[in-house]
Amino acid sequence: MDVLKADVRVADVVAAILLLALCGFAYYLTTTWIPPVLPGDPGAAFFPRIALGIIFFFSIILLIQRYREWRNEHKKAEDDVVVTVDLSQFILAFVFSGAVVAGINYIGFEPATFAFLFILLGWRTGRWLWAFLASIVAVAVMYIVFVPILTVRLPLLFLPKYLDVMNPF
Repeated sequence: MDVLKADVRVADVVAAILLLALCGFAYYLTTTWIPPVLPGDPGAAFFPRIALGIIFFFSIILLIQRYREWRNEHKKAEDDVVVTVDLSQFILAFVFSGAVVAGINYIGFEPATFAFLFILLGWRTGRWLWAFLASIVAVAVMYIVFVPILTVRLPLLFLPKYLDVMNPF
């Protein structure tokens, strides 16, 4: 496939606007989720809304930064920086990400996340052993952060069974 080339400032503005639109749509989707039942429970939409807020915040910062550069452009002459995106790699990564999200309920969080990280890291870096180790560590960290600490329910396959055997209590 072709390679997409664009001025980095234009690419940043387009990406920020698309992210803002996506945040607005995703926030609207979280309003249709079931409200919390127990008092003090933040509900299922709490963590997605935090993530959307962070993405929204940094997208606004990026737009402000690009606006300031555009406003002060006449004061300094810079070479145009061009961002190059291989469309075939971008589309493949996007499709693979969607497949992982769609398949996580069928194969479980651990294998889906491991496969996603391992394949994309190995494919991009060419260092398959490093990708394997990094994927194992990342899955373990995500499990520890989301399941025991934040008590997020994930479609787990084997970690709860293994950890129940290891639990001395």
